[in-house]
Amino acid sequence: MITSSTWRSGKVSVRLLLTLWKSADEHITKTEAGELGSAVNSYIELICADHSVTPCFNTFYEYLRDVYRKDMEKRDIKVTLSDFNINNLLTTLKQYYRGGRYDFLLNSDKNIDLLSKRFIVFGN
Repeated sequence: MITSSTWRSGKVSVRLLLTLWKSADEHITKTEAGELGSAVNSYIELICADHSVTPCFNTFYEYLRDVYRKDMEKRDIKVTLSDFNINNLLTTLKQYYRGGRYDFLLNSDKNIDLLSKRFIVFGN
């Protein structure tokens, strides 16, 4: 689970986000990993500067959708969708966003102890 303190400390895992995005047989390029890492770092800078933003997956998703995507379009060196398909990323991660079927996993303000559960299934 990605908690508020995890976002603030910068310990959120780009690897976790890549795992949620790509299947095991899909290749992750350096550009994809780099852009996602840059997005996480920019989001952390935002939540450190603006304490009205609640650090959680929902606000990270909104940041990717509303801010980071537009910032990518304004760059001198363009990142094409074939280099980093942010639309595909957003579509894939939408199930973990507010109202999605897995929105409770990454947006809780409490730690969920999955180790105490007898049987857990994560699937598509």
